[in-house]
Amino acid sequence: MTTRKLVVFKHAGPLGNAQAHKLFERVVTLRQHKGAQHPIGDERTDNWPAARSFADYAITVDRSALPEGIEVIER
Repeated sequence: MTTRKLVVFKHAGPLGNAQAHKLFERVVTLRQHKGAQHPIGDERTDNWPAARSFADYAITVDRSALPEGIEVIER
């Protein structure tokens, strides 16, 4: 296994500006095939071929209404 994408939540203060679990909930992994995207485990993906590459997934980060002092860095 190898790292393909890194999502960093940078806090302005040393003690943090938001709870980690609330920030992690903003990161969503979707299964994609032929232009369609659905959550992993969704029954609409049951007939899709098995995922064989990172390109079979879409990683999204909800940046709307981020808590003050939080910066999202994607690498």
